[in-house]
Amino acid sequence: LETLSLYDLGHTVYTARDATQAATVSAAWAYDTDPANTFRLGAGFVVDQARYTDPTIVRSGILPPLHLEDRRLRGPELTWEWLQDNNASFTDMASIGRHETYNLGWDVNLALGAYSTGLGSDVNAPFFSLTATKGHRVTENTLLLDSASLQGRREQGTWKGASLANELTVYNQTLPNQTLAADLRFDLSLRPDPENWLYLDGENGMRGYPNHFRAGDRRWMATLEDRVI
Repeated sequence: LETLSLYDLGHTVYTARDATQAATVSAAWAYDTDPANTFRLGAGFVVDQARYTDPTIVRSGILPPLHLEDRRLRGPELTWEWLQDNNASFTDMASIGRHETYNLGWDVNLALGAYSTGLGSDVNAPFFSLTATKGHRVTENTLLLDSASLQGRREQGTWKGASLANELTVYNQTLPNQTLAADLRFDLSLRPDPENWLYLDGENGMRGYPNHFRAGDRRWMATLEDRVI
């Protein structure tokens, strides 16, 4: 058992003991390849389960009452992948004084599956996930990175553990010995599992703010930095 802590305003609001397990066993076949692209079809078996004790209230009145729902999800999935190989090298983008490699091509992963009571799941529930990343060299001195994801499962007519996220990052090195960095991100979640709550905090890019500053099910954040190197 581990301790699950849920926060707001930088303080612990709820705690509970939890036991979570997640595993995926899968195999994929590259059915089409060329020097720049690889396409794969695959199949796998997914296990996602969690057991919680009743939560302990550490600070009352900050967040709504918390209900922790156990889950045991097991089922097969089919996957499709597209990897476009177009790597490019940069320095002083996300880090300083380090060699950085970014893929300017597409990296797309799609999974469709169904949790089944016949395979040990608590419920019959179809699920899906889609992730995609793409890089662009807009100009000789400008790099744009885009990352998006969408996922969820349908339990008894209700979406659970669903989320939509997108992050757009731009680096520009037109000025000498400087990197201009801009980041825009948004996240939406619907009935998230408790370990996947959204936070606005220093850990997620709000420099100078404590970790777990604000909790919620929707989030957007814009950041602009001038890094003198």
